[in-house]
Amino acid sequence: MKIQSPTQEMTEFFVTRTKYHISLVLKHMTTLASILPHGEELIIRGENHDESKWSEQEMIPYIWLHHYHKCKKEGNDIVYPPKVQEAIGKAVAHHVANNRHHYEFHQNPDGITEIDLIEMVCDWTAIAQEHNQDNLSAQQWANKVVGKTMILNSKQSLFLYNTIDILDSIK
Repeated sequence: MKIQSPTQEMTEFFVTRTKYHISLVLKHMTTLASILPHGEELIIRGENHDESKWSEQEMIPYIWLHHYHKCKKEGNDIVYPPKVQEAIGKAVAHHVANNRHHYEFHQNPDGITEIDLIEMVCDWTAIAQEHNQDNLSAQQWANKVVGKTMILNSKQSLFLYNTIDILDSIK
C-alpha cells in the first residue's frame, strides 16, 4: 500500500525523536545491567531497541504517527492523507509482533522473560521522561495496564514493579 510521503521536516523529527528514545532506553538498560542479572543481554537489547521502526514496514507510517502526536501536543489539528491511518495500524501491529518488549508479542504471557520485562520498564520510563509525565516513571503506566490489558503471573508482576522501583531510585 503506497501512502503519501512525509515531508523532510516530519522525517527529521521522527529520526531525532526515535534516536533520543532509543538512547534513553539504552541508558536505563545499561544502568540496570550493572545491578540486575542478564547484564550483557540487557545492553544488547538496549542497543537494538525499536530497531524495526527503521524498517520499510514501519518507518513511513511511524513518521506520520509521530507527526500526529507532535501536532496534537502543539494544539494543531491534523487530518491524515488517504491510507495513512490504515498503514499506521499495520505498522504498529508489525512493531508489536516483532519486538519482545511489547506484551502483545507473546502468545502466552508465561513466555515473557525477565529481560522482556526490564526492557518494557525502560521503554515506559523513557516515554514518561520524553513527555515529562508521571513523575518520569513507568509506575503510572504499569498501574494502568497490569492486571487489566496486561495479565502477568504474580512473579512477573512483582519483578516488573520491583524493576520500576529500582530504576526510580537511581535515575
